[in-house]
Amino acid sequence: MDGRHFEADVVILGTGFSTENRCADEHIVGRGGLTIQEAWQDGMVAHLGTTVAGFPNLFMLMGPTPAAGPSRSCS
Repeated sequence: MDGRHFEADVVILGTGFSTENRCADEHIVGRGGLTIQEAWQDGMVAHLGTTVAGFPNLFMLMGPTPAAGPSRSCS
């Protein structure tokens, strides 16, 4: 940056979408018949925000919380 300042009229639109309810209405079934709703009943968890334990064919680009905060790791 060269330190110059620019005046600008800016409008920021917050859409208000909920990140807490991701996949709540989706029919996603993993190993042993486990649904995503059952797996995430105590909170959404994904390894590095991309893979979910018990769902070997489920991969996410923006899984639970990587943009909003640190992801919890599945064990």
